Amino acid sequence: MTYAIAVADAHLDNLDQELAHFLSFLESIQKSHPHTFYILGDLFNFWVGTPKMQLPYQVPVIKALQTLRDNGMLVKYVEGNRDYFLSPLYWKAPFSDIASEQMQERIGNLRVYLAHGDLVNVHDRPYRLWRRISRNRMIYTGFKYLPRSVALRVAHFFEHTFRGTNRKNKSAFPVKTCETYARNLLQTGYDAVILGHFHEERRQEFSLNGQKKYLYVLPAWRETHTYLQISDQGACSFRKFSINT
Repeated sequence: MTYAIAVADAHLDNLDQELAHFLSFLESIQKSHPHTFYILGDLFNFWVGTPKMQLPYQVPVIKALQTLRDNGMLVKYVEGNRDYFLSPLYWKAPFSDIASEQMQERIGNLRVYLAHGDLVNVHDRPYRLWRRISRNRMIYTGFKYLPRSVALRVAHFFEHTFRGTNRKNKSAFPVKTCETYARNLLQTGYDAVILGHFHEERRQEFSLNGQKKYLYVLPAWRETHTYLQISDQGACSFRKFSINT
């Protein structure tokens, strides 16, 4: 029985065919009705949690997520590098929980650490600096008082300007860095680490103190329509959603 489903990096945008595909995916989730649906960041190509910056194409997705909530499913979100200040507007509707960096969950028999993955590389100082600056509370307050058209232009300018701050570190999968990141967490008692961000499917097994533990990296949903399915016993497997379903 499916207990949870996790996806990352849908990067939905305006007039995007993937928007319809993702809505179909949400309909399929409603039919299978897992206990929890996790989104590990970057649902939209750019998302700011203020009413004036909610864009029309985002509305049907948010409504579909709320339908999942209304039907008894937990819908949880971990912010990615394209997400800004979502909690004030979207906590409790449509999300039952929003985390700015990571979540620690019990899924079946597993103790699981979930994160977007943009903070895996501790040596990427330019990006980490940009992340701190862009999520400063004063910036959020400023956006709230700007006219909508001005706020959108400013936000897109900064997002486009600083989008490449960690591009170098995403050009190839950081195997050693990611292994170290996962191993350090697994040694503290987690059974699995689940990440997004790198747009590349990975499953790695670790043997620690005689126990098997795992790192799962979700590929970008936008590029692969792949998600992670977790059973009520904690078994994890990658699945592909057929757009013809």
